[in-house]
Formats: sequence, structure tokens, C-alpha cells
Amino acid sequence: MAIEVNNMKKMVTLLLALMLPVCAGAETLSQQLGAPDVTVCEYQSASGRTHVYVDAQVVVPETDTVHIYEVIPRTITPAETEKAANLYFGEQQWWHGDSEKAEVFYTEEAGSPYTVYGCNLYAANNVSRYLTVSYSTVKLLGKDYHHSNWIEILDEQGGFSQNVGTAEDARTMADSFVLAIWPDMVFDSIDPNLSDVNGRLQGQYGYRVYYRRDVDGIPVTPVSMQIQWHAMDDTYTPPLAYERLYVDVGEDGIFGFRYEYPAQIGNRISQNVRLLPFAQIMDVFGSIAPLTIASTERGENNTLHIDRIVLGYMCVQMKNDPTRYQLIPVWDFFGTYSVSGEVYSHYMKPLVTINAIDGTVIDRKYGY
Repeated sequence: MAIEVNNMKKMVTLLLALMLPVCAGAETLSQQLGAPDVTVCEYQSASGRTHVYVDAQVVVPETDTVHIYEVIPRTITPAETEKAANLYFGEQQWWHGDSEKAEVFYTEEAGSPYTVYGCNLYAANNVSRYLTVSYSTVKLLGKDYHHSNWIEILDEQGGFSQNVGTAEDARTMADSFVLAIWPDMVFDSIDPNLSDVNGRLQGQYGYRVYYRRDVDGIPVTPVSMQIQWHAMDDTYTPPLAYERLYVDVGEDGIFGFRYEYPAQIGNRISQNVRLLPFAQIMDVFGSIAPLTIASTERGENNTLHIDRIVLGYMCVQMKNDPTRYQLIPVWDFFGTYSVSGEVYSHYMKPLVTINAIDGTVIDRKYGY
């Protein structure tokens, strides 16, 4: 009997030992990485003339694991284009402005090196309001790369004012439109400063409501910038442009939207990837951040102010196959910077991006 009891104790001890890693893995990402809710610190360049001030909210997804997924670019389909037109103009209250053949939706214009596809759908009672779709392809490394790819509503009259009510009212209107067409996109934010709005006075505008994609509870951090590339030969494929979706709401309700570079999430490539501790990420940031604007040192007013640090996904090329793309976790640092008294700020343009897995610094303008 004593032998059986001892064997039972050993089995229980072994089971408890096997359960411990599971319990540890159940910690949230914040706990695993040692990420605080708010972080405050200060750095400076070697010359002492560039200062970096951090007083930032640290935003970490409420999950406990991070996986890596393949990303597959796609084009806007005729079906979703028609659905957007029906929602915006009214069921069949629009006409096709590009083709006399009903079966031809996207017209094709071949040219070197691009082939461009697109269409315009006009409101039946107001041709100044129309929906336009455009995408172009160029052959690189034997595959079609979508150099431009977007759908949007345009209004040439303008003159919308902020009489929609509250930001919550604007979001409700925008949600009803977006989720009916793209249910895999979720609300992200409303830029309080309209920093991404060009060509209109803020007082004549309304609200710009942004949406993003979430994967396993982790946001693909939306940014208001696009990849810069110039190569036009078959030996190089540029990084994939950033997916972006926003809706504009004013006194007459929704008066515009734009969806750029839609994507679909493919297979899981890696699972339960290990991320660097937050303190180590901040060490990397502290060493690199002053250098981002140190080249402009001309006086004592060279500063970087970080007010938001976000952990999310970013789409990058696969190292072993540049024609394929994947989501990796990164830390984005948002805020403002000033050079010689001139202040620059953009709500959705990160000032520094760091790979959360290996701590390498990423230039979002080039995608790597």
C-alpha cells in the first residue's frame, strides 16, 4: 500500500510540473513582456542638442500568444464594388460610366510596364458624387505585383460641415457602412486633429473614422504612409503597401471613404513566437531615437516627444521569398518632433518602428 501511495504522489507531482509551463504561458502579453501601462523616460544625442522625451501610453493587445501569418494581397472585386455603390447611392441608383457592355465591369488599359484596371460608378441623380476603383499590376519576379489598388467615394462639391453630432454618432454611421461590406475590419480610431485630411479646412470637414484588421486579437497597426520604391525590373519585388480603410462623415452623413491595398490572411507560418522584453525594446529605442533627427541639429530646439507606444502586426516580405509577405509583431512609437522651432505631428505616422522579435529597427517608408 505504501508503494502505491508513493507512486500516486509521484504522478501528481509530475502532472503539476507539466502544468506549470501552461500556467506561465497563460500570462497576458503585458505580463510576459513586463510592459507597463505608462512609461516615462528621457534620452539625448551624443552632442546633447537632440532630446527625446517619452511620456507614453503603452498599448498591448489583451492576448497571451503571438503567431506569424502569411499575407496575400488581393484586388477589389466587382461584387464588393457593387455592394458599396448600392449602400452609398441606393440600390441600383447608379450607372456605370466606363463600359457599354454589362458583363464588363473593370476596363483594362494595357501599357508598359503596367496594366491598369478600373471603373467609375456615378450617382444616378448627381454625377459629382461617384465611386471609383483602380488597380494596376506589374510583373516582377514572375508574379503580378499590385502597384496601385484602391476603392473610394469622391465628391467634387465638398462643403461638408461637422454637424453630424458626436464622434460616437459618426462611428455608428461609418460602422453600418463598413461592416456590411468588409466585416473582417474593425473600428480603430477617430483622429482628433484630422491630420490625414488634405485640401479642406478642418472647420468645413467632419470626422474621419479609421478601421483596421485584427488577427487573433492583435491589431494590424494602421499607418498613414505608403511604401517608397522605384525599381522596375524583374529582379526585385517591393514590400507590400499598407492596408488602410477610412470613412468620412459630415452633416449629410457619409460623404466619402477610401480602402487601399486590401489583403487576406493566409496560413499560420509560425506559432507562439517569443518576443523581447519591453525593457530591451526601450533600450533599442533609446539608442536609435536621437539619431532619427540628430542630423538636423542646428540649435537647442531639436526634440522628439513620444506619447503612444503600440504593439501590433506589420506586413513585411519573407526573407527567403521576397514575393511573399507575412505579419510580424512590431512596436510603433507615435508622437511629435520639432526641429529648429518647427513642430511636426501626424496621428498615424510612427516615428520609430522596432521588430518585437529581434529588436531590429524598421523603416516603414521602405517596409524593412
